[in-house]
Amino acid sequence: MRTALAIAACLGAAGCGRLSFDGTQISDDTPPSDGASDGGEDLLRGCLLHLRMDEPAWTGAPDEVKDGCGADHHGTAFGGATTVDDPERGRVAELAGGAGCVQVADATGIQPTTKLTVSAWIKPTALAPSSFGIVSKRVDFGDNTAFSVFLWTDNSGGLSNQVYVDIDTENDRTVDPTTSYLDAWRQITVVYDGALAVPSRVQFFADGALTFTASETSAIIAQPATASPPLSIGCLPLGTPAQGFVGRISDVAVWDRALSAAEVQAWYAATKPP
Repeated sequence: MRTALAIAACLGAAGCGRLSFDGTQISDDTPPSDGASDGGEDLLRGCLLHLRMDEPAWTGAPDEVKDGCGADHHGTAFGGATTVDDPERGRVAELAGGAGCVQVADATGIQPTTKLTVSAWIKPTALAPSSFGIVSKRVDFGDNTAFSVFLWTDNSGGLSNQVYVDIDTENDRTVDPTTSYLDAWRQITVVYDGALAVPSRVQFFADGALTFTASETSAIIAQPATASPPLSIGCLPLGTPAQGFVGRISDVAVWDRALSAAEVQAWYAATKPP
């Protein structure tokens, strides 16, 4: 699949369009800039980790899910999480729910504070009334929650598989009510900027396009007080891995800065399949 250097090289080149999985250019369709710099070097600036989830197989060995951002924040697969060949995206993670997920051990290099961007390609294949964790950094509900991005079917509210976000505890849980996800590959990106006004601090993007803006009262993500929660991909921990995603996940990336709309579009263009 793509390497971070291949993505950077393409995004930094004039007229460079969408990348194939080996990093070669296949079309000149990179979205135009809105004035913000979206060159390769700037796009990768502040990248905390990038898990392509394309290893030949996972055995549960420590650190076998490799970080492509160069900081060695590698992951470990749990609960039967594995990789499979996908006709659209090549090798990807496949998760069956429950305790299956990938976890990255806590480190100072993955502790964002005032800004955060989380992005992932997802293909959920089942509906359920419980949460489907996508990317989360928490010990348990109400226990050292730095941030969580997940799908949830809210039976009481009528929302089905919408993206929900918690930033700095669950006190301002927000949802994008405009877009649901099932049985198709979509890229989701959530951007948090604590320097913005409260009503504008959380932005939801689907396939590179802004879909919803939500409030968040916290201007900073507090560091864990009593624990060091791992970064979990594909589950929403309840003390241990739980509320696992059902389906496939690919190209998970986390930044400690707020990507601009142009950068979100560029990342989508660089990571979408042919």
